[in-house]
Amino acid sequence: MLSQNPKEKTFRGLRQIVVSAFAIVGITILLNEVLDLPHLLFSAAITPVNWVEIGIEAVLVLLVGWLCVRLLNLSESGRRQAEVRIEHLNSVLKAIKNVNQLIIFEKDRDRLLQKACDALIEARGYNAAWLGFLSDGDTFTTVVGSGFRENVSRFRESVMSGEHPSCIRMALTRKSDIIVVDKSGECADCFFKNACANKDAAIIRVEHEERFFGLLAVLFALDVAVDEEEKELLKEVAGDIAFALYSMELEEARKQAEEALRESEEKFRLMVSEVKDYAILMLDPEGRISSWNEGAQHIKGYSSEEILGEHFSRFYTKEDVAAGKPEEELKEVIARGRFEDEGWRVRKDGSRFLANVVITALRDETGTMKGFTKVTRDITERKQAEEELEKHRHHLEELVEERTKELRDAQEELVRKER
Repeated sequence: MLSQNPKEKTFRGLRQIVVSAFAIVGITILLNEVLDLPHLLFSAAITPVNWVEIGIEAVLVLLVGWLCVRLLNLSESGRRQAEVRIEHLNSVLKAIKNVNQLIIFEKDRDRLLQKACDALIEARGYNAAWLGFLSDGDTFTTVVGSGFRENVSRFRESVMSGEHPSCIRMALTRKSDIIVVDKSGECADCFFKNACANKDAAIIRVEHEERFFGLLAVLFALDVAVDEEEKELLKEVAGDIAFALYSMELEEARKQAEEALRESEEKFRLMVSEVKDYAILMLDPEGRISSWNEGAQHIKGYSSEEILGEHFSRFYTKEDVAAGKPEEELKEVIARGRFEDEGWRVRKDGSRFLANVVITALRDETGTMKGFTKVTRDITERKQAEEELEKHRHHLEELVEERTKELRDAQEELVRKER
């Protein structure tokens, strides 16, 4: 209690000393004038008593003493007010600290909002607090509160249904960071007006990076002044809560994106693994094989256990390897982004097949090379069919040419006979 404060005891003692000192001075002046102390002590000449002078001196002594005591009282009163203010601000700073700790550890939105209200109520000077989370510019999906003596569920239902009292409508439509509703404000349309009667309230917009999340409202005690310092502290709390909600949204979006990517990659992997007509594989930036599908095993003859980690030059002929063809192809892919070729490749058993090969560069969003995709198709049969078809075409052309010649010769013979 304040009566037990050592500083207050010091002020009281100092006040008593000042009062006693001026009392002693007054008594000394009175005795000097009435008893003529110089005559009694030093046998000096007797001085006549001057009652007017005694009265003036007494009034001056009393006036100076009263002024000193008054100054001491004013100093003590200012000290008490400062101590009360510092105590209140310390409690608000403690609430801010508690909210910041919630931001670090609490990852559930509704629990964060409720615990933030509880933390603010612990700060001396706040009678009640509530937080509303918006799904859009004016529709509340969550409303939580602490400190209300009346039924807060009724207030929650009213706000979430869109029946906003004037103070909330004002906070939603205005762009001010904080709105102070003083005790003289009109609350006729709010069934919660009894809880706010004769008390100041503040409504703060909870927003971050132009994202408007909702409103924070606090109800002050009767003896608390809503000054600029108090407003700044409340805006800091609202800003911290908004940052936490913003971080939660980013984390949720990241998780959804990762889940969508995982599902997409899984579908792609299943699709690639089931393809049998194409050898689809991935290479690291050095050309080593990092993935292998069933089509690759079918065309080239290697299992994934045998080939993963090996260099892709294993599929080339000895002549092409000696000529540096695999490395040249990767250089061209790095320079142009894509390479396509048809040529002979080698299976596990040493047999050759004619392949159509497409190699594509894989880069991240910064342009850093992450590897290559390589798609190989066995076109040996197609090439043989094309060659066979080409032979038939040539044969047909020869037959047509031969038949044309025969017809031309026959026509010429008929012409000669007619002559």
